[in-house]
Amino acid sequence: MASRTRSMEAIRDRLVAQQTECQHRLMVLRKELLGAADSGHVEGTSANHPADTSSDVLLAETDVSIMMELERDLHEYDHALDRIAHGTFGQCIDCGDQIDPARLEAMPTAVRCLRCQSKWEFRSAR
Repeated sequence: MASRTRSMEAIRDRLVAQQTECQHRLMVLRKELLGAADSGHVEGTSANHPADTSSDVLLAETDVSIMMELERDLHEYDHALDRIAHGTFGQCIDCGDQIDPARLEAMPTAVRCLRCQSKWEFRSAR
């Protein structure tokens, strides 16, 4: 039981570290996007070369895409930490069985056991 508690603490610590890193990366990207928007506003878009404008738009779209992925990750970290706090971490949301500890070690945000995850992915692929 003591090793399970230590393992859970290690997973929790890892999730908190990943959550913090994710929040930091989101903050940096938001500042970059705001800075780019302010810079474009100050310079004025009519004087910019069309290729520069296209490049800026592509970079902004890429940043927004990365931000959306980070926000999804942040939600998963928050959800996993909530499950730890409520004592449901490691329990499959579909069948209620325990998720293999090796799976949780590899992917602490997992909410399904491998069997249920396979079924879920198969249904989603249809």
